[in-house]
Amino acid sequence: MAKKQYTYDVSTDTFMEITPSPKRRIAKAIAYMISVFVTAFLFYFVFSFYLPSPREASLMEKMDHLKSEYDIMNAEVNDMIAVLDNIKDRDSEVYELLLGAQPIDKHIWHGGIGGHDIEGEVITDDVSLTALTNSIEEMERKLVLHSKYLDEVEQSAKEDDLRKQNIPSIRPVQMSKSDTYVHMLSGFGMRKHPVHKVNRMHKGIDFPARRGTPVIATGNGTVVSVKRRRTGYGRSILIDHGFGYTSLYAHLDKIEVKKGQKIKRGEQIGTIGRTGTATAPHVHYEVRRNGQAINPIQYCMDGLSPEEYNTLLEAACQHNHSFD
Repeated sequence: MAKKQYTYDVSTDTFMEITPSPKRRIAKAIAYMISVFVTAFLFYFVFSFYLPSPREASLMEKMDHLKSEYDIMNAEVNDMIAVLDNIKDRDSEVYELLLGAQPIDKHIWHGGIGGHDIEGEVITDDVSLTALTNSIEEMERKLVLHSKYLDEVEQSAKEDDLRKQNIPSIRPVQMSKSDTYVHMLSGFGMRKHPVHKVNRMHKGIDFPARRGTPVIATGNGTVVSVKRRRTGYGRSILIDHGFGYTSLYAHLDKIEVKKGQKIKRGEQIGTIGRTGTATAPHVHYEVRRNGQAINPIQYCMDGLSPEEYNTLLEAACQHNHSFD
């Protein structure tokens, strides 16, 4: 109940009750309402700022959890990038040593990162998703680069394996170190022709052996030529091994392959003979690279010990007569 207000009347020497006007009552009511509203707003502001609501408290707890998860994830991504860098370096060293593969260019490997900019997208004021997103994009980019590099290495390995199987690498006639014929080779270089008695370039190695001794292919390939002549190389076989290599087998007695036939290393293709211009049973063996005759002694490494190879090399280097 509102308190009554009185005023003292001097003329009557009495107290008289004051009755406020309607305007004053309205103004007083408005002032009271404003005071209540302002007080309520201040209380709401203070409590909302310093004392979060249950929903806000839950959101803040989730934010703290997300920040913790972010820190862990960012550390794990950086660790994975470091491991990937280490794998790339180790792979490059191994594949460069085994296959001659060139490592990924360091400028490409450590190149810029594409992707979108998420400026302003944050978890808290000081923890941005941008760094984590960029780290993930960097790892993805490096994984793609390394995957392509491994594809190239795999292809190079297949080609290297094919090259090793195809390129001539064994002797066309198998002889033991005790075989007396092993010391009678006539090697690559200037030799005196046994018939014409003049020095001329001998473009292969003559492997003497008994007539009928098997002659084998020295690498995988395709027979591109089979010739039967009375002079010169006589009965001969030319095999294309790919990669610019061919091998020739001449003065054969029997030819056991035909043109276009696929041949495996070590497969018998004929037998030792004395056809054409030859003075003794043997096989004249040539290795050609890009059409040019090269010393076949470099391609006769099949299972030979260093001592056996030296014996073969010494015999091939003797300045003797050729057999053809």
